[in-house]
Amino acid sequence: MHWKKQMKKGLTWEQVVTLLIEKSCEVVQNTCQTLKNQLDANEQSKLPKVNEELFYFFVFAIDYWWQKDLCYTQEQKTIFEKLWSTHLDILCGDDEKGRVMWDTLQERFIAYGQIVNEQRTDDAKLLGFGMKLSEYCEIHNAFLPLIVPDLFMTALELVSIFKDDKRKSK
Repeated sequence: MHWKKQMKKGLTWEQVVTLLIEKSCEVVQNTCQTLKNQLDANEQSKLPKVNEELFYFFVFAIDYWWQKDLCYTQEQKTIFEKLWSTHLDILCGDDEKGRVMWDTLQERFIAYGQIVNEQRTDDAKLLGFGMKLSEYCEIHNAFLPLIVPDLFMTALELVSIFKDDKRKSK
């Protein structure tokens, strides 16, 4: 994919975060489109909720991989985290609906973070993510938990694009 080369070329932190959010929306949209074909009519009515929950999960996964990656210094992680949080806050908006979205995002980070911190195998954690995502989507379709590993690895791939790239503070 040519966007990977484009994303790596001397971008500022601001540009990195903006691109990651844009890519997150794209990945979630594509996943929702694929998922749509796997859902029955009743479940398809819940696609807006599914789209929102997939976004929350994917944003969590990007944050997780960025913070976990040993290639990034603590300073880089701090810069990323501050800008990531700021951009997500702006994306949510400052009206009542936006505040609810922000609060929900924070709740999802806590819930998914608890799964990460459990003393379980990676496969069991991925299954835990899938079950939690299904619960939040209010859909008990077998396909939903199966997409979680792909989403999680796609987030890792996106974060990995920026390794060894020197970027400016602003």
